[in-house]
Amino acid sequence: MKKAILTLAVLCSIGLMAGCKGDTADESATDTVAETINQYNADGKKVGLWRYNEGDVMITEVRYDNGNECGELKMFLDGKLFCHISDIERVDTTIGENTFEYKAHYKDFEDGSIITKEGNGYYNGYEGLIPDGFLGVGDWRVYDTLSGTYKTVSLTEPTFDESIRIK
Repeated sequence: MKKAILTLAVLCSIGLMAGCKGDTADESATDTVAETINQYNADGKKVGLWRYNEGDVMITEVRYDNGNECGELKMFLDGKLFCHISDIERVDTTIGENTFEYKAHYKDFEDGSIITKEGNGYYNGYEGLIPDGFLGVGDWRVYDTLSGTYKTVSLTEPTFDESIRIK
């Protein structure tokens, strides 16, 4: 009996970990594998894939485990991927005067496949991504898609400062 319970616990743990693993960034909003979305667990916390439709043109997909973002978050605009956040981890940390809930790897895309900006940083949940502009604080590569060059930007405060972009 103990062996059966242990086996079940291990299988459930593997299932939870697999639910937070990311797929590749090269996909569209309609390519998501059919699964039940927007579900709560017995404690009333978000679990699995959640999809938010924001108007007719923007769709956001976020994975949750026990109410926490995990694994990845994708934002689509007009059916094309424009933001992919992977390796999401709950950290609850303070940097300078800012407190952040999560850290992750962030990529912005042009035309669904050309990376325009990427880096590792900290942020405060899905709702805080758009106002921050960049993913909280961290080191970023900002690409010039015409010349194929990039510059490195280190942010110590969340910003939506257009001057740091390559024009």
